[in-house]
Amino acid sequence: MVEAAHIATEAVQATSLSKKLVVGATAFTSFTAVVGASLSLSISTSPTVISGVTAYGTDLSGMTRTQVHDFLYRYYKDHADPIQLIDGEKTWYINPEDVDYVANVDQITDEIFNLGRSGTFFHNINEQINCYMHPRDFSLSGSYSADKLDAKLKSIAAE
Repeated sequence: MVEAAHIATEAVQATSLSKKLVVGATAFTSFTAVVGASLSLSISTSPTVISGVTAYGTDLSGMTRTQVHDFLYRYYKDHADPIQLIDGEKTWYINPEDVDYVANVDQITDEIFNLGRSGTFFHNINEQINCYMHPRDFSLSGSYSADKLDAKLKSIAAE
């Protein structure tokens, strides 16, 4: 009889321990979810770029939209060199403005600023963590007038 009571007591204690572990794990999971949600919401509503975003090796984290735009525009202007064509002793230059070249500064600024903000809640959290762990580097591209480039190349060819 005493042994049966002892076994029953151990069973109650084991059940009590299991319940405590379940309650503890549930509380921890809930706490982690609330903290993660709060952090993601804070980042998503922040007026600055998330961590782990770079352009041309420069960390853009913490910059505002205007700062990012200004940085990219300055980079474009500082690196918009003419194309040089050489044939023997003769050299020609095609300047960006000769072919109406325009860098996509506004588009890349929007992409950078919307990173970790424009998707669903879980997508945003995933993007924010991914950028933090694996920085993302952006670069500019652009567009030009194919007709003006063709005309410029034809005038060079005529020489």
